Amino acid sequence: HKVTDKRELREAIAKYTTRAAEKLRGEKRLCRVVSVFVRTSPFIPNEPQYSKTLSAELPNPTDDTRDLLEVAGVLFHRIYLAGYRYAKGGVMLADFYEHGAFQQD
Repeated sequence: HKVTDKRELREAIAKYTTRAAEKLRGEKRLCRVVSVFVRTSPFIPNEPQYSKTLSAELPNPTDDTRDLLEVAGVLFHRIYLAGYRYAKGGVMLADFYEHGAFQQD
């Protein structure tokens, strides 16, 4: 269904972020980049269209749900615009590392 409520969409993003963190831990990996996206349906021609993705690079790779939720929440608040019927939203992780493989400057 199309989502117009900011809280409902934010909760969905949090759920996807939590699941992504679980998968990271299951694979014994860390990530350093978090991306959040939202979009309306491109198949409804008479509705206003909106699509946005925003990414953030973490200072250190992590698999901690709390860290990922914090970043995803900030990104979501920056890309969300009221007045649209959102069809899709999600979280993508990138820049993966094995535990102990990241070397800081």
